[in-house]
Amino acid sequence: MDDFSQPGLSNYYGYAPSPANFIKPFKRPMSSMSPIIVTDSSGQVIFIAGGSGGSRIISSVAQVAIYNLWLGKSIRDAVDMPRLHQQLIPMEIELEKRFPVNVVHGLLSKGHTISSFRGGCVVQAIERRHADELWAVCDARKGGAPDGLGYKHMTKSFQNWFRRTFRRSKEQKLLEEEVEKARLLTPKYYCLQVCALTSYTCMCLATIDQFLATSLHVYRQQFINIKKAYGLCVFFFIIWLLHGIPSLIWYNLGLSSIKGKLTCTITNPVFNVYIAYGYLLILTGVLPICITVLFGFLAYWNVRQIPYRTVPLVRRELDKQLTSMVLVQIVFNCFIILPYIICLFLVDILDPNSESINISDLNFAQDISIILYYLYFASSFYIYICVSKRFRQQLMYVLIDIYH
Repeated sequence: MDDFSQPGLSNYYGYAPSPANFIKPFKRPMSSMSPIIVTDSSGQVIFIAGGSGGSRIISSVAQVAIYNLWLGKSIRDAVDMPRLHQQLIPMEIELEKRFPVNVVHGLLSKGHTISSFRGGCVVQAIERRHADELWAVCDARKGGAPDGLGYKHMTKSFQNWFRRTFRRSKEQKLLEEEVEKARLLTPKYYCLQVCALTSYTCMCLATIDQFLATSLHVYRQQFINIKKAYGLCVFFFIIWLLHGIPSLIWYNLGLSSIKGKLTCTITNPVFNVYIAYGYLLILTGVLPICITVLFGFLAYWNVRQIPYRTVPLVRRELDKQLTSMVLVQIVFNCFIILPYIICLFLVDILDPNSESINISDLNFAQDISIILYYLYFASSFYIYICVSKRFRQQLMYVLIDIYH
């Protein structure tokens, strides 16, 4: 019954419902089964092809016919050639992995969304080469073998299969490796977003906590405790897990406009604008810097008021050390995060095809800014070692006295 259309429902292969194909009594369903019979001017059959594979039958059979009748390839090579498929819904081009690299890059450069598939449709075909000579081939994508072949042609078929399976060109192998690496970038980007936003959130919360802990008002000092800190960390972590879900959906295989290589690019224009301005510029740039600078300055002002308050000496020194550690971290973060945000923003707004832009310089600046950016996630320990005498003493105690 899936060959019939149902109002409001797409079928198994993603075809949208068509009123002409709705279920009615005594009606046969439309089908994508598309056998082709081609005759010459005298009416003699010269080509027959048919296939199985749902919505891919139409495009697969048509491509085999084009390769054989128009491009002059043998029936064996026509069936073995890698194929593409486009059915408008979804708006993407499916390519077999052996598709030529230059064609893939050409499609991506024109803005097409690419996905890969393997063994989606099999085509069986017969070709008449002479009046008394018929050649039949079977698609190796699902196994099987044709009837009516002599030993010579079976040997040739095995050679073609062997060459296709074990002697793929270097370009094809490199393309497959490039595609696989690009596909791994989607979960990588998701994890990067979650971990980066969690780290920024913890830094902002630590700065706010330091402001509250050094406040002149008792109710502010009692506002935050370890239980609330754990709860806030878990709450924001769940928020960032949910926030990253669109990245798993709209990061797809594409061609980098800067480096000209296959990578994961954003295929939704609205989400692309959000990543450029909402995520990169605000969530990982302006917002954490503003929060940490603001509350860091307020914490510094509170510490300056400590000599005028009745505070135990030990507590006073601990507050000073913690505040100095946080303030140094804030200043360091500003210097290493801003170059990365600026480079990403420039890459997004600049036209890579403009003659006034040197792509190699832009790539170099972006690589340097990325190296600096990752220092943010690795610098806290070393900053605390350099700034805090108490932290150094505690580290030596743990490493030498406990675990030595």
